[in-house]
Amino acid sequence: IHTGAGRCRNTKICPERLRAMMSGAFFCDGVLDFRGNSSFCRENQSASVVTFSSCTDTGSCVLSFGESASMDAEKMHLILGCPSSGMSLAAPSSVLAFDSDAVSRVGGIWAGVERTNLAQVEVKRGEVQVGSFGIRLGGTWESYWSKGSVARGVMKVSGGAVTVGGLAYNGYYAGIAGICVGEGMNDGRENNEDFRYSGRFELDGGAVTNTQGFFCIGGGRADGEFIQNGGTFCQQLTETAGKYPCPQIVGAFTGGGLYAVSNGVARFETGESMYVGGISLDDMRRAGYFSLATDVSKILANIATEPNAASGKVEVAGGSLVSNGGLVLGADGRGEISIVGSRSEARFASLVMSNAVESVARFVFDADGVRPLKIDGLATITDGARLEVDLSSYAGPAKPFRLIDCASRMGDFPESGIKITGATGRYAGTSVVYTGRGVRLRIPCGTVVLFR
Repeated sequence: IHTGAGRCRNTKICPERLRAMMSGAFFCDGVLDFRGNSSFCRENQSASVVTFSSCTDTGSCVLSFGESASMDAEKMHLILGCPSSGMSLAAPSSVLAFDSDAVSRVGGIWAGVERTNLAQVEVKRGEVQVGSFGIRLGGTWESYWSKGSVARGVMKVSGGAVTVGGLAYNGYYAGIAGICVGEGMNDGRENNEDFRYSGRFELDGGAVTNTQGFFCIGGGRADGEFIQNGGTFCQQLTETAGKYPCPQIVGAFTGGGLYAVSNGVARFETGESMYVGGISLDDMRRAGYFSLATDVSKILANIATEPNAASGKVEVAGGSLVSNGGLVLGADGRGEISIVGSRSEARFASLVMSNAVESVARFVFDADGVRPLKIDGLATITDGARLEVDLSSYAGPAKPFRLIDCASRMGDFPESGIKITGATGRYAGTSVVYTGRGVRLRIPCGTVVLFR
């Protein structure tokens, strides 16, 4: 094993205890595979930044942990991939894989930052604890690269447990790094006009818990996706992160974000709002984000050149998404909440459908109908908000359906903002009605004529 600017090729390591004192860059072509009870560890108590990448433009490297092997480096900030001129998204240039029954600790995992090709993290079993550097998939660091760069980070969790936060504070990023999936808020437009970062988080099984609070999908010049097909995601706050409100953000400034749940459970327990389709600069300051931004002027430049350019969508097409905070749609761009089918649960403390650009509530019926968007408190609907209903797959009886079920309501959807598709045949004449406790869809029963 060579540290610094060293290289290793197709090496399998199986000692009882491997002590790799890492500092700087670590390059590998092939697979560095830890097995047995071996450990990739850093005993030095000072924080460090380590880059793990292929040593060639077209190569790839894998750092994997199997059996009972572990990573023991709670103050090490691990970056997958490094600047390279031979960039491609066809295959990962760097892979970090956990398929071990042990507990691994690392100060932070950033995959696909700056010009790093495609970098990927995989968790299949065991427990991975990530410290105050957090998880960042596709985004900026502290420099600005030339036009035409490629940076994409992907994380796949199919089993085990991932926890962000809870390790010793390493003195960097004020302990609010959290989880960022597609984050380009530090990158301005100079010398980099055509470039966007991208990140994707896939949760198919196991559990992911973010106790640091900050959670952003698609911020700045980046696009992010959080795809939950199973497992459990939980957003919490600890005392360490509690000094910042830490809202959840899906699409901010010029970014595009998607949170899609088709199975499993998503719980947001911070008491803070989820902003879908933009967030104001003041709310970002309140969240404490600018304490870790490299250059706030880069963010301001994006806002000045592309105002109201954020795009965000939350889709619940099975499973459950429950928050004890509010839902804010379209505060600084286009925001959408989409409820698909009769087996979906979406619940928030309050709802604000803004008219800054566009806010949309969309309900797609399956054969049995659709579940309502449940709001425990006030639902505010502005004049520019839109309601879309798709009855194309519905095959049930004519009856009313609750669409937005709230404790109280302020405002109605304008007639021009209501779109109902698939209301043909026996569902003709379907309309939207309002009550003091929400919005309903009325499917008329019609008249039955009996012939003898």
